[in-house]
Amino acid sequence: MTGPVLCVKTAAAGDERWPIKWYAPECLTTYKFDSKSDVWSYGVALWEATSYADLPYKVLTGLACR
Repeated sequence: MTGPVLCVKTAAAGDERWPIKWYAPECLTTYKFDSKSDVWSYGVALWEATSYADLPYKVLTGLACR
């Protein structure tokens, strides 16, 4: 099954895969998460719900989002 890349492996994560399209931009560089980044992720999830499950940043692949 092939599809859009929603998760990528990062050096900080080791073998884990992170759903980077749902992360706040500053989290991708600092790897620090707080309530502000939670609000960003929640906003992306709300956008998904109101757009009838359309993918966030559809024109970008997971690697391009970094």
